[in-house]
Amino acid sequence: MEMIGQNAPLVSYLRVDARDDHLGIEPQLAAIADFVELFGFEIVAEFVEVGANSEAERLDLRPVLAKALGQARDLKCPLAVAELDRLGRNHTFIAELAAPPVQIIIIGREPSASPLMLSAYALSGIQKDQFGRRRRKQAINNLRDVGQQIRAIHKKTEADRFALEMLPLIEPLRAQGMSFMKIAAALNRRGVPTTRGRAWAPGQIRAILKRIAQIEYDRRDGKCPADFASQ
Repeated sequence: MEMIGQNAPLVSYLRVDARDDHLGIEPQLAAIADFVELFGFEIVAEFVEVGANSEAERLDLRPVLAKALGQARDLKCPLAVAELDRLGRNHTFIAELAAPPVQIIIIGREPSASPLMLSAYALSGIQKDQFGRRRRKQAINNLRDVGQQIRAIHKKTEADRFALEMLPLIEPLRAQGMSFMKIAAALNRRGVPTTRGRAWAPGQIRAILKRIAQIEYDRRDGKCPADFASQ
């Protein structure tokens, strides 16, 4: 930024928040004073806002900032702040502030920050927030997928374990040539419950034997499982 000339008017805006000691009043004053001396401005009005909500999305929630912008507009001079976050942390709100006719100078970024440059800063912040939200959403989805995979593995493990436990009871009956229906009836007569504590049905016997065949296939790694489509 080139020398503007002696006594060029400038409105300064400072914001402090007791909950956020990121940039106190003294560092802001020093930054603005150095800028004024370097580029030949004269501070004609100074506004200090205390305890304002930095996430505010409307100018009516930032009365001191509104007054500072109004003063700069009336005097047709720039408004200077030490850092972008002194205007706020809501990037959509900052983008709206970038509209003419007030030029806002961000001393800590680029001394010649035009409305277009301020819009670029705000857009960059918005894109960063959107990227962060996308990453968080993706991370949540990844965790959900992992959780589903873990539940599926647990469910399969429990089903395999139950099938192996039932094999010594079912296999001798199957060796006698009994149909799935007769095996189910035999288990019901013995009072053997299913995993859900209910009576056996032929389809459940078939599912148990098919699962056993799949377990054996996985162990042998290459031999197709037996077909239990027929009774």
